[in-house]
Amino acid sequence: MTGIIDESTHTHNIRLETPRLVLREHRPEDLEPLHAILSDAAVTWYLPGMRKETLEETEASRAALDFIFGINACRVSASCLAENLGSRRVAEKCGMTQEGLLKAHTWHDGRWKDCAVYRLLREEWEA
Repeated sequence: MTGIIDESTHTHNIRLETPRLVLREHRPEDLEPLHAILSDAAVTWYLPGMRKETLEETEASRAALDFIFGINACRVSASCLAENLGSRRVAEKCGMTQEGLLKAHTWHDGRWKDCAVYRLLREEWEA
């Protein structure tokens, strides 16, 4: 995995790469395929107002965690709806520990739902 921050332009154009994945800033040519992804409500049931393409489960997450801990972060936090077992499984596969359950925390699908909160400390990632 590589991470690049372009300091020469005074912007933070981050590009993360694994053998099968590239995470980068959006470009104008991304608009049409991104629109197709963002238009599929079934794909993003748990992300109202936001649409995404499903990648390999831990690949994008692991690339992001490698980058975050590579720039000296001490802790990473994540949360998702408690009923979203797919996202919870991704967090757990990345080595995250559930720290709590926030009752009636997030408005989704016409009602308040519980939110699971996860954490990963640098020393846990390194182990």
